[in-house]
Amino acid sequence: KTQSLVGDGASITGARDVTLHATTVSVATTEARMGASASGGVAVTPAIAITLSNVATTARIGTSGVAMLVGRDLTIQASQHATASSLAGAAAVGTDAAIGFGLALVIAPHGATATLARNVTAGRDVALRASAISSASASGSASAAGAPAETPADTTPAPGDPAGPTGVDKKAADQRGHLDKVAGKNGVAGSGSAKTPAAETSGGSVSVAAAIGIVISNVTVEAGVTEQVTLVTAGRDVTLASSANADAASSADGSATDGGTAAVGAGVALTLATVTNRAIIPAWLTVRANSLTLSATVAENGADHTATVSAEAASGAAGGVGIAGSVAIVIVDQQTLAGVYGTVALTGGDLTITAASDLDATAKALPAGAGVSGEDAGVGVSFAMNLITDNVSALIGDGVAVTGAHDVSLSASAKTVAFTEARMGAKATGVAVTPAIAITLSNITTRAWIGTGARGAGGVVLPLEATGSLSISASQDASATSIASAEAVAADTAAIGFGLGITIANHGAHTELARNVRVGGDVTLRAASRSVAKATGSASAAGAPASED
Repeated sequence: KTQSLVGDGASITGARDVTLHATTVSVATTEARMGASASGGVAVTPAIAITLSNVATTARIGTSGVAMLVGRDLTIQASQHATASSLAGAAAVGTDAAIGFGLALVIAPHGATATLARNVTAGRDVALRASAISSASASGSASAAGAPAETPADTTPAPGDPAGPTGVDKKAADQRGHLDKVAGKNGVAGSGSAKTPAAETSGGSVSVAAAIGIVISNVTVEAGVTEQVTLVTAGRDVTLASSANADAASSADGSATDGGTAAVGAGVALTLATVTNRAIIPAWLTVRANSLTLSATVAENGADHTATVSAEAASGAAGGVGIAGSVAIVIVDQQTLAGVYGTVALTGGDLTITAASDLDATAKALPAGAGVSGEDAGVGVSFAMNLITDNVSALIGDGVAVTGAHDVSLSASAKTVAFTEARMGAKATGVAVTPAIAITLSNITTRAWIGTGARGAGGVVLPLEATGSLSISASQDASATSIASAEAVAADTAAIGFGLGITIANHGAHTELARNVRVGGDVTLRAASRSVAKATGSASAAGAPASED
C-alpha cells in the first residue's frame, strides 16, 4: 500500500497550495522450473509458480467538520504502475514414464484512488486525479509425456464439497487456497473475492492438463468524493480525472512429444480481467466553479494506449494413443463512467464530460507443431472462447441541475477488437478425431446522454441553459472475429474433422437528450458505430462424424 493522507479530523489552515501525491511502481516476478530424468523408470516433474500482487495507491484528504480553505490550488493525485508475472516450466525424461506438469497463477488486485472526504473552498483550482497502469501475466509449460492420465480423483470434488471444482479447476482452487492460507498467516491481504474462471468447454470441465496458465486481474481507478462532502467551491476549475490501462495475459504450452503407449498433451490458459474506471460527481454534492471537467479515459504508457487481454494455449502429443487439448478462455468486464449526478453551478466556464476505452482481447487455442499424432489413435481438441463486456458512459443524470455553463460537451467513445481462434490437427494410423471450436461474444455499449431536468419552484421542470453550445456524441469502433479450423488424417479407419466458429456481436452507440435546452449556440447530437462481426469454420478430413440424431 502507498498512501498520501491528510487524516480524518486533521486541521489545515493558512495554506496557499495543498498537494497530495501518491505514486507506486511495483514489480513482482515468480518463476518455478524443474527437470527430472530417470533412465530406467519414472520421471515426475511438477512446477508451480504463484504470484499474489495486492497493490493499492491512495491519495486522500479525510473527514472534518470544518471546510478546508486553500488560497490557490488543491491537488489530490494517485498514480500506479504495477506488474505481476508467474512462469512455471517442467521438463521430464523417463524410459517408462515421464510426467511434466506446469501451473502458473497470477492474482492481481491493482488500483489507484484520489478521494476527498471534506468540503473545500479553493481560490483557484481543485483537481482529483487517479491513474493505474497494470500488467499481469502467467505462463505454464510442460514437456515430457505430458499430464498423467485421468484418474477418478480428477473428476471427484473434495470430500465434504460435492458441488466443488474438479480437474483443472480443483488444482487451481487448491493452489489459491494455499495462497490465501499463507497470506493470512503472514498478516497480508488475500486473493480477494473474484472467482477463478472455470476451465470448461461446451463438453464440460477439463479434467487433465500438462500446462496451466491463469490470470485474475482486477483493476479499480476512481477519482471522487465521499458522502461527507456536500460542497466543493473553486475560483477557477474543478477537475476529476481517472485513467486505466490494464493488460492481462495467460499462456499454456502442453506438449507430450514422446509418450510411449499413451501421451496426454494439454494446455489450458484462462484470463479474467475486470476494470472499473470512474470519475463521478455524486448526487449529494454541489460544485461551484468557473468550469468543471470530468474524464474517465485510457492511461497512456508511453506509446501504449490499449488494454491488451489474451489467453493462448498450445498442445500436442505423440504416442501409441495421442491425446491433445488446447483450451483458451478470455473474460473481460470493463466499466468506464464519467458522470454528473449532483448539482453544478458554473460562472461562465465549460462543462466537459469524457469517457473512453481502448481494448484488444485475443483467445487462441492452437496445436503445437502439427498437433497430435498416434499410432492407434490421435485425438486433438481446441476450444477458444472470448467473452467481452465493455460499457462506456458519459452522462448527466436525471433531475440534475446545471447552471451558468458556456459550452456543455459530453463524449463517449470505445474502440474494441475481439479475436478468437481455435485450430487443431490430428494424425493416426487408426482413428483421427479433430474438433476445433471458436466462440466470441462481444457486448459493447457506448452511451452519452443527458437525463430529465431538475424541478424548480412550483415543480416546473427546468431546461438546461448554456450561453454557448451543447454537444452530445457517442462513437464506437468494434470488431469481433471467430476462426475455427480442423484437420484430421487417418491412414486406415476414420478421420473426423469438425470446425465451428460462432460470433455474437451486440454493438451500439447511443446519444440521448431527455430535457429541454436553451443555448446561445449550436445543439448537436451524434452517434456513430462501426461494427464488424465475422465467423469462419473449416475442416479437412473425412468431415463430421455420422449423425446420431
